[in-house]
Amino acid sequence: MEKSDKSNQDRRALMARLGWIVLLSAVSLPLIGNFLIPKIKKHKLFLRIRKSAVPSGGALIFRQKNIAVIKSLINHKKNIYALSLRCTHLGCIINAGSNGFTCPCHGSRFDSNGKVLKGPAAQPLTRFSVKENGKDILIY
Repeated sequence: MEKSDKSNQDRRALMARLGWIVLLSAVSLPLIGNFLIPKIKKHKLFLRIRKSAVPSGGALIFRQKNIAVIKSLINHKKNIYALSLRCTHLGCIINAGSNGFTCPCHGSRFDSNGKVLKGPAAQPLTRFSVKENGKDILIY
């Protein structure tokens, strides 16, 4: 065998190995990247309303979204928060009243902050993230 034939075989073997390395890298790097790169959670905007639409000391109910937006006065400061209208017991849609919220399915009662007053629900109502943006309220 001539020297040029041997160097051609060596070159082909090297190129074949490099090809396999590139192929394995292309397949494995995205899989490894999923574990190494932290995921950034983007919260989806659920509802946008005007601050002025929420009555002081009351709630603005959005039945189509199953959400109550509440404005309360705490230490002379207006506090705006949003509660889910799904009972934490079995997911029934709750009713709003002047004294809080009541589940029509099993009788759970919640105060205006979402705290459980009477079971069978054991967890408070779910709170949504609320951000004020100028004259608007953004609920995530």
